[in-house]
Amino acid sequence: MTADNTNPQPIDIEHPKPEVLATMGDVFYVLQRSPYHQRLTLAQLRVMWEPPVHLGQVWVFRADGYPRGLQSFAFLSADAERRFAGEGVALRMDDWRSGDRRWAVETIVPYSNWRLMRQGWNWVCTTGFAKQKFRFQRLAPDSKPARIMESSFSATGRQVIRRVEKSALGA
Repeated sequence: MTADNTNPQPIDIEHPKPEVLATMGDVFYVLQRSPYHQRLTLAQLRVMWEPPVHLGQVWVFRADGYPRGLQSFAFLSADAERRFAGEGVALRMDDWRSGDRRWAVETIVPYSNWRLMRQGWNWVCTTGFAKQKFRFQRLAPDSKPARIMESSFSATGRQVIRRVEKSALGA
């Protein structure tokens, strides 16, 4: 499945489809195994993960049939990008598909499974975002955003990652 910014049907969070409930189960299975996410309240996790799950904007990475990693992604407007990455404001439901700025919002791979993380990240870059430019945040050791990065591909297909200054957000 590649990332696409279309949503033909309205979202009914109180009556989710079976596949949405299954994805929600996968998400919470992984979140329970993440030391950072174990410290968050259910309300905080709901704000972070309910919108992308209902919008189909979560990739679940599996190993041996079990969910072992997650990637949420968004298509932000200039304003949503500035609020999210520039000011640290949580995304609202309507932010997740508000524009054309691709973002890998959150990557979770508990257990320090570096092989799975690398495989998942390669898939995100080459298949999920189909070698199109996208942004993501690098985290500091305390799990707070430290740097904003942008991934793009050269004419020869080589991945290029560069730092983006906060002043360039929303521009």
